[in-house]
Amino acid sequence: NSAGARAIGMDLLFADADSDTLGDEILAALTSHHDNIVHSLFFPPPGTSQTALARSSPAELEALEPLGALSGVYGPPAAEDVLLPYRRLLDASSRLGHINVWTDEDGATRRIPLLIRFNDRLYPSLSLMLAATAWLSPDAASRLAAAPPNTMPRGGSMPSVAASCSASTRSNSRRL
Repeated sequence: NSAGARAIGMDLLFADADSDTLGDEILAALTSHHDNIVHSLFFPPPGTSQTALARSSPAELEALEPLGALSGVYGPPAAEDVLLPYRRLLDASSRLGHINVWTDEDGATRRIPLLIRFNDRLYPSLSLMLAATAWLSPDAASRLAAAPPNTMPRGGSMPSVAASCSASTRSNSRRL
């Protein structure tokens, strides 16, 4: 913050607490004191072997819930499971963004879902949450994950941010 960063994104998933517990505690403490830090979460593709994944506990899923906006019955792709930051970091985080990408059949990544639905809540991509954190008022960025998208004020609603990003992407692609 002293350098003037509006938002700081951690595009690494710190899913497991490290053997260096002091480092984990320092990261969590810094995160809890700075609301412009956005940590990552990941939604594994359907059918991913659970032996390869650390299953989130019910308590962790409960801690995740307030960080997502209520979802309607239609819209963004749905996820069946989630990989979260280690518990102390999850508890310290006021903002999370997913790091999922969609890979085409040829192996190229051409799309990133702006929102993913999980347990009837919406979770923004890391890039969308970083943009909201950097450019919306702190109050509006906080509401991004605290209220149903269709009831948020115009300046802080997820759909208007997503629409702006989509419109910007369309106009930029025409210039290329």
